[in-house]
Amino acid sequence: MNHSAALATGMVVSFGRNRGEHTLGEVVRVTRKNVKVVQLEPRGANKSYEVGSLWLVPKNMVSPAKVPTDRVEAGKKSVAEHHASTKV
Repeated sequence: MNHSAALATGMVVSFGRNRGEHTLGEVVRVTRKNVKVVQLEPRGANKSYEVGSLWLVPKNMVSPAKVPTDRVEAGKKSVAEHHASTKV
């Protein structure tokens, strides 16, 4: 499936392997082969990744998210809080 036409900056997406964990994120940048995504929810079973982490994901591992708006807003709020707490 060609996701390149459907992906745009600011779009909320789900990313991860087909049989693996899927995580909610927001597209920051779209390139020819990859998408930069900011993580909007906690991720990881063995190793935990913080909300706000930046991921470079192949386009074939990204799809538009089908989640409730309140979950998206909560994720964006926690990213903003993470950025505010890490500023020096």
